[in-house]
Amino acid sequence: MRSFCLNTILAACLLGGVTFTARAEIMSRIEIDVPFAFQVGNVAMPAGSYEIYQPHETGAVIVRATGGSGAVATVVAPMGEGGGTHASFVHTGGKYFLSSVSLGDGRMVHIIPSRLK
Repeated sequence: MRSFCLNTILAACLLGGVTFTARAEIMSRIEIDVPFAFQVGNVAMPAGSYEIYQPHETGAVIVRATGGSGAVATVVAPMGEGGGTHASFVHTGGKYFLSSVSLGDGRMVHIIPSRLK
């Protein structure tokens, strides 16, 4: 009986590890350095280093400052395929806005502009 319990616990731990690994693989993450302040929707982000996450099964990305606590989630739309990992910005009205992200796994997404003013 003791052997059965130990085997059950070991199997649960192994399955938990497999589940975690599978979940980690469906997340795309890139790192970028932005030398200027920019906007993600209506949220102002200072110049600095950022991580951008996008789970494959969602229509959103999360932009998070690597050295701080600031983060914002925004809605995205598929844009096609792109190579490498990079972010594109649009300069309008004296501000830079994050406009698209190439996620490195062949997917490119467009940031949906916020309608709020």
